Amino acid sequence: MKKSLTLSLLLLSFITIDSFAQNLYGGSAILYKEANLEEANLEEAGGNQSAIMFQDQTGNQVLDVSPDPESGGLSISVAGYQLVLSGKNDKSNSDIAGEVKTPKTRVKIKRPRYKGHLSTLEMGFNELTMLDYSAYPANEQGFMELNNGRSMQVALNLFKVAGALNRAQTLGVSSSLGIVWNDYVFMNDITLERRDGMVHPVDIASTYKKTKLNTFALRIPLLLDLNFGKKFFLSAGFYGDLVLGSHTKIKFPKEKVRNPYINVFQAGGTVRGGYGNFYVYGNYSATNLFKGGKGPGAQPITIGLGLGL
Repeated sequence: MKKSLTLSLLLLSFITIDSFAQNLYGGSAILYKEANLEEANLEEAGGNQSAIMFQDQTGNQVLDVSPDPESGGLSISVAGYQLVLSGKNDKSNSDIAGEVKTPKTRVKIKRPRYKGHLSTLEMGFNELTMLDYSAYPANEQGFMELNNGRSMQVALNLFKVAGALNRAQTLGVSSSLGIVWNDYVFMNDITLERRDGMVHPVDIASTYKKTKLNTFALRIPLLLDLNFGKKFFLSAGFYGDLVLGSHTKIKFPKEKVRNPYINVFQAGGTVRGGYGNFYVYGNYSATNLFKGGKGPGAQPITIGLGLGL
């Protein structure tokens, strides 16, 4: 009901403006009524066309009337909506003498689009928290210690959707369907093997260049955005992962072993803040990295950057 009333009032305003649109196209003299606003600017927009802009006391633009180069008519922006009044001449109805009749006005409403705050590319560093080796003998404990500088996460948000929750777009939601790779590079000279229904460490030679655990998953994040001004924002929400593949890998020589009892479904919380699509993010997994009873307790945490692509 409120939206219908608002649109009706907007259309009534635009019809009033359209009544002097002919004066706008015919010359640079524009008539406008005094408004209860601090400032009203009248500027030449080139040729015989003009523009009107009203601002409130804080300098925010509340009304803008200017030529629309795409349609050749008027572009009117009010309360976050843009309406285009086409001013093209209808020559098909002209008489033989070439007289051009009154232009037909076409109204097109453009709703402002909310893009959200999910970058296409995210990169971060992994750590494991809440480590629990209670099911392991003393000589095997601590084997999941990571080299954090090399334990990387790379995420691609491929199919992004977003929507504003209010007209001012100070609140919104963002989501995507993406893919994520996680590397957990071991600090010690070990790899993992499945033995007796559990994951166990196996010592390897110190000559190996790298030894790591890798996972590959589909990811769906769901975020609530709080926007400040036009670009600054804070977001918080949840994510869910479906792990499609996992393996341990050592090199060189290269050796890969698949499926070391990794938990297929993983989920957690995420927070982020930044400017536009550039942001700092943090993810915390509420689920264990390994299946229950198959490995040590280990919940991943990631801190990284959204790179604005």
